[in-house]
Amino acid sequence: MTRLAGFISCVGLMLFMGSARASFSYRKSVTIDRSKAGDAGTTTLSAFPMFFKVTDADLRSTANGGDVQSANGYDIIFRALDSATCGGPSTCELPHQIERYDASTGDLEAWVTIPVLNGPSAASDTVIYVYYGNADIVSSTEQASSVWADGYRAVYHFNETTGGTGAVRDSTSHANHLTDVNGPTLGGTGFLGPGIQLDGANDYLEAPTSSSLEITGSITLSMWVNLSSTSEPQIGVTKPPSDTSHVSRYHNYSLHFLRVSSTSFRPRFYLTLGGNARSTSTSTTMSTGSWTHVAGTYDGTTLRVYQNGVLRGSLSNSGAILNSQKKLRIGTNGSGSSEFLANKLDELRICACTRSAGFIVAEFNNQSAPSSFYAVGSESGPGVLSAVHYETGHAQRMPDGAVRVTWRTGWEHETLGYRMYRLAPDASWVRVTPALIPGPLLGGSGPLYEAFDHSPGPPGNRYVVEDVDAHGVATRHAPLDIETLAPPRIPAALREPHNPRLGGGSRCPPRRHPRRRVCPEAKFRPGDPPLGGAPGSPGAPCVPQRLATRGIRSARRGRLGPSP
Repeated sequence: MTRLAGFISCVGLMLFMGSARASFSYRKSVTIDRSKAGDAGTTTLSAFPMFFKVTDADLRSTANGGDVQSANGYDIIFRALDSATCGGPSTCELPHQIERYDASTGDLEAWVTIPVLNGPSAASDTVIYVYYGNADIVSSTEQASSVWADGYRAVYHFNETTGGTGAVRDSTSHANHLTDVNGPTLGGTGFLGPGIQLDGANDYLEAPTSSSLEITGSITLSMWVNLSSTSEPQIGVTKPPSDTSHVSRYHNYSLHFLRVSSTSFRPRFYLTLGGNARSTSTSTTMSTGSWTHVAGTYDGTTLRVYQNGVLRGSLSNSGAILNSQKKLRIGTNGSGSSEFLANKLDELRICACTRSAGFIVAEFNNQSAPSSFYAVGSESGPGVLSAVHYETGHAQRMPDGAVRVTWRTGWEHETLGYRMYRLAPDASWVRVTPALIPGPLLGGSGPLYEAFDHSPGPPGNRYVVEDVDAHGVATRHAPLDIETLAPPRIPAALREPHNPRLGGGSRCPPRRHPRRRVCPEAKFRPGDPPLGGAPGSPGAPCVPQRLATRGIRSARRGRLGPSP
């Protein structure tokens, strides 16, 4: 039986083959202590940005005796492997931002967003995984804007060491970058790493007016601060009603510090609601010379202020926050000439959201003692396999002699990308594609892919496509053959004698089919559509009648046609 596939020099890619060596060679579990992830009433927290800090010899680069392939830590990723943590899917990649990676020591500081984090009231701890050891990943896999996407309007890590306009970067997609004014010390000693140091005399930072910072509803402000003594209040962050003078109703929103004595200050959260100034201060003071975590929240009805994860003050009040469309100031008030912050600041965040008490205590626990917040397991292999469903594939020799391999996927689950291999004369498989062809997780568009072999060798070569999933497992699929086939046999019943009355030397009597010309010389040319044009169009080639009415329709559906 002659199949319609004889018209084309390609074959379908079948779904099956064994597993090959993993691209991610290693992983470690990270078990998060649920007793630290919130207050007593917390069952789960959503979109929690966890600070991950380790010094691990396995996380050194391979050049330094470790197992990370990239000297920049590009092949370090984070994943969850259960639907509860992923919030639906059975596996998911966790967005991360690397603040610091030292390839020589294995020091890693990163922020990792956990979609659903179990708290003290949950039945079990949350477990995620860090994967590494993938030579195919040669560019950054960080997704900082996704880490800081859940309502965040500005997030400052203060890692920069060089100043200038917009030099202090906002990690969110809103790009509310800061400009340093009068020379604050950048890249000094912070709480979680580098921080900003202000002199309390005249230096500060500011961001231009931005609609993303004109927050009128729910809001959360937070920071780590270490104060020195001054004779006046000190501003942490403010959105003032004026950015040229310190006018009454001094702040649209602000988190600042009231002076109690030369060695102590009291955190205060301040809003202008419905044209009226409203604020709440902590019932306890903070001492100079030590780091303190402070946060203020507003949910539309209540202002709350927290110190080191504990609620220390609240005020019931409702209304919209004043919107005056002025600059954001850090370390001074609207005038830029008083209430300067003295000493150090780190990890300042502005969110158009209301963080719960459980969320804030989890942040404090995580950032104040990272190693107590989670436990890192021992090194192991990459684990489970993700899946790709292939629909069809083709290997076709091009006019210049190269071989073009194409394939289509019906669906892909957690796919990093693809490789293509050619069968060598010694029966080994030789990799043709030097770099990974990106799949969905690396920005590939899918579901159509292609690769070229410009040195294919003699006819009869075979090719395989290999997918690499996010767990690092590589799976090969059944081979594609390049076939050079003779023109198809035309059944005798379809052969027609030359009919001179038709003119032009045509052998295609129209009586046989009203819309298609039937001729014995029909051939399929690589690159042509199945019929070479719309039926009955001037450019439509002659095709055998029974194939035109039966087999070609099957080919259009992607299946092999019946024999004539």
